[in-house]
Amino acid sequence: MLNGIHGHQDIERVVYGKPAGPALRAEAERLGAKRVFVTTSKSVAQSALLADIVRDLGDRYAGVYSGITAHSPRPCVIEGAKLAREAGADLLVAVGGGSAIDATKVMLIALWQNATSIEDLDLYRAGRPKEGAAPPAAAISPRLTSGRPNWASSWATTRSLASASSVPPPSAVPLTAAR
Repeated sequence: MLNGIHGHQDIERVVYGKPAGPALRAEAERLGAKRVFVTTSKSVAQSALLADIVRDLGDRYAGVYSGITAHSPRPCVIEGAKLAREAGADLLVAVGGGSAIDATKVMLIALWQNATSIEDLDLYRAGRPKEGAAPPAAAISPRLTSGRPNWASSWATTRSLASASSVPPPSAVPLTAAR
């Protein structure tokens, strides 16, 4: 029998009842983010929602990675982190469901730890981060998932790390969740 203690990490705030684009722009301004990098799947990348978010971010928009696939595989994480690094991102935003959100959490670890290969992520399967703060993240989950919204959980059971025992650093927890 598995036993232990899990300390739940809180989401800083939840924004609801507002369109995602303006809410995200306001959160980026509140956080002082100048280079907002969006992560998502190919299907969401073609949506009016993403077009609205990009439009509303305006000059704060730094780019998008739309290659996230089901179960957040590590190649997606490494590729997305590379593009976010190249874009000079100071805020990562996941737009979509669980795969986008989980992949983005692990991209934060990759950026924070300078992981540039799939093998580099193996070090964090048991949660061995170095000291320091990871870049902030926001999670947007607008009516794209059913059941319990993924932004409500800070526990990323993701195949990106190939281990359900991995715990993301505190700042890999979404700061804002907009619905």
